Amino acid sequence: MLKRFFRIVFFMFTIGASLHLRVASLCPQNSFSLPSTKLRSTSTSSFPSFPDSQKHKYLGGSQLQTGPNAGTIYAVPSHSSSVLKITPSTSTTTLLLPSPSFPTLKFKFLRAVNVNDSLIIGLPCWSDTILKINTETSKVTTFGNSYLSNLPLKPSQSRWNWHGGQLSSNGYIYGVPANAERVLKVHPHNESVSLVGPLFTGSTKYYGGILSNSGDIYCIPYKSSRVLKIEPIDDGSEVIDLIGDEYESLSNEGTKNYSWHGKEFFEN
Repeated sequence: MLKRFFRIVFFMFTIGASLHLRVASLCPQNSFSLPSTKLRSTSTSSFPSFPDSQKHKYLGGSQLQTGPNAGTIYAVPSHSSSVLKITPSTSTTTLLLPSPSFPTLKFKFLRAVNVNDSLIIGLPCWSDTILKINTETSKVTTFGNSYLSNLPLKPSQSRWNWHGGQLSSNGYIYGVPANAERVLKVHPHNESVSLVGPLFTGSTKYYGGILSNSGDIYCIPYKSSRVLKIEPIDDGSEVIDLIGDEYESLSNEGTKNYSWHGKEFFEN
């Protein structure tokens, strides 16, 4: 009788354990898994070797908004020797090699400006050239060396000359001065390069600029105490001046601190 009782208990325990395992497999409580996906790559070449464990490959980029290649993203090279093309619609990446090749240099370009659906300009950071990407032909070139190479180089720890820029209504791109003492002015088509406006001393002055509804460019102060305004004129000239109140940002130790980094534009 006792043996029969233990047989019944063991049978019920076996059924219960089996049901518990089946329910647990159908309704996991503490974990879940997603279907795995793979990113296809059709790279024209593999990533080249970089110093510092392949860090700092790219610094910003631009996405085409119109045209047959709308949606395609182009990343501008920092330590990399190529431009990275990203095609979200096909989940593919391609490395575009410049001709002639880039010199071995760190932090070459910082940020990019979308001129139209076939042209992107990369702004110089430590480089003494301007980057030009033809998105129709995938041709990558540089220009402006004859001008920028004659500028006095800063110490290696502070060569962050321009930090971003904007295409204005007069057809010129204006580069925002970080360590550079003047605004950079670039014509993306005839490839003219110049420095304009007054001298602005100090390091890491402005980080980025934004184009307003009026067509003026406002540069965001990082360590500078005032906003920098670039007013493009239709004849190809410009008015550059400091505006607004003066703000001196001090840390608790009394040393000059960093103020603002980044920007956003809201249309009214």
